[in-house]
Amino acid sequence: MGGAVSAGEDNDDLIDNLKEAQYIRTERVEQAFRAIDRGDYYLDGYRDNAYKDLAWKHGNIHLSAPCIYSEVMEALKLQKGLSFLNLGSGTGYLSTMLNVLLHLYSHPYLSKSLACLVLFLFIG
Repeated sequence: MGGAVSAGEDNDDLIDNLKEAQYIRTERVEQAFRAIDRGDYYLDGYRDNAYKDLAWKHGNIHLSAPCIYSEVMEALKLQKGLSFLNLGSGTGYLSTMLNVLLHLYSHPYLSKSLACLVLFLFIG
C-alpha cells in the first residue's frame, strides 16, 4: 500500500505531499507528523526510502505507508482524556505520533514482541 503521493527528500517534503493529496487534513495531525521524523525509524542505509509514501519491511521491522498512518490519525479523532491501544505497534512510529497528537494527555498501550525492536534501537 502507499505510493499515493510524490516522494519527498525529507520529512517536511513528505508531509507537504500528504497535505497536498489531502491525506493530512487537520493542523493537529500535521503537527504530529512534523514532530517525528520518519527517517529516524529506518536502519542506516535504508533512509532514502523513508520519505516515500511506501510501506517498508526489513526482517521483523515494519512501517506502513505514511498515507495509511495519516488516515488512521485523522479517523481516530483523539482528544484530551482518551487513550488508545495499538496492537502490533511495531517500531512505535504511529504510537509516538499519536502521543504527540494527544500532547501526552492519555496513556498508550502497546503490544508487540520487543526483542527485534530492542535490537533495532540499540544495535541499529
